Amino acid sequence: MRLAVLAVLSLGSAIASAEPCRQAEVADPSPGRSDALLPAEARIARDLSLSNNTLVWSSGESLWRLRLDGKVCAERIAGRPADAASAVDALRVAVAGDSVVALTRTALMPLAPTVAAAGTPVEQLPETPQTFVLADGALYTSVWRGDAIYRVDLATGTVVELAQLPKGSGRFGFLLAVHADTLYASSWGQRALFAIPFATGIPKTIARGLAAGPTALAIDDANAYLYLESGPKFPGSVVSIELAKPSAKPRTLATGIANSDSLLRDGDWLYLRSDTRAKKGAIDLVRVPLGGGAIERVAADLPSPARPIGADAEAIYLDGGSRIVRLQKP
Repeated sequence: MRLAVLAVLSLGSAIASAEPCRQAEVADPSPGRSDALLPAEARIARDLSLSNNTLVWSSGESLWRLRLDGKVCAERIAGRPADAASAVDALRVAVAGDSVVALTRTALMPLAPTVAAAGTPVEQLPETPQTFVLADGALYTSVWRGDAIYRVDLATGTVVELAQLPKGSGRFGFLLAVHADTLYASSWGQRALFAIPFATGIPKTIARGLAAGPTALAIDDANAYLYLESGPKFPGSVVSIELAKPSAKPRTLATGIANSDSLLRDGDWLYLRSDTRAKKGAIDLVRVPLGGGAIERVAADLPSPARPIGADAEAIYLDGGSRIVRLQKP
């Protein structure tokens, strides 16, 4: 499968002349919570990210933003008109610093006429790109059912294999995270965590034999934090792994968190979504101290999927599909 192009945009300048915004309806369901109800055409498909006081996400074949400036309006900043005939795959988006990288599986996403940006042809990848992160002018990606991690140079489109992980590591996909000069990859299939220095591309096993498959990952200077899936035999737990002592047993920080697929580290806390049995389809936002301790419920009765995706000094932001949820920090 060929990943044909990447489109690189700058949040600071290249999208300054985006299309007129669609005003989002604002609701305040409870104290400390505000919901921006998005227009139907701007519903979040995936990849909602927070960067430089701006939320960016993909919806079908379009890229959208909502600036946190009090206006609460959604702006379509790239993509085909909604009524245009198209065989282009759904748009994906990755954010780092003030840059947005938009990509599709097979073709360049034409940008809105008012947006000045160009695509860069990308050399062939063996399969469909799955998870990806940005760092130092490159996009790092895994591909469907593959055990390799690839580096795509954003300036030239050159693709190289950064690392090859043990057989079967990518069968059910990787989670990727960057910290300093190292790429981290957690494997659901192998129940393992690997560290891959950018300089060498030689993987180092940080942890193996985890109690369950990891579905969320975050990294800081000292530790890796993983959410291990919940199920009939697994309690749904958050663990920390000391990076300086890769042979040490993972430390369990909390258990009993159900069906989480996102993990946001902010300050001294880890924020996660958790399904609640009290009301079918309802979601809680919970937080766990970095050092371990009692789980705190931050908010209840949130809309599915309610994934925590970013934080600023005052609030936590969540992907609610048809809405963006802002929760005042406790």
